[in-house]
Amino acid sequence: MTDIREDHVVWTAYNRAYTLDYTNCNNLDEEHELRIQTTLIDESLTEDEKSEEQ
Repeated sequence: MTDIREDHVVWTAYNRAYTLDYTNCNNLDEEHELRIQTTLIDESLTEDEKSEEQ
């Protein structure tokens, strides 16, 4: 059951990072880096989950 919860938390953080509007970005590399930073500061993820994202 914890796997389902963990998957849900990870996907929620992923979706949150991708639904943000990065209108100030000039290219895809900057946008990708901002999404990574958004995921890394997400407090709902554990350190293990954050390291899996990279």
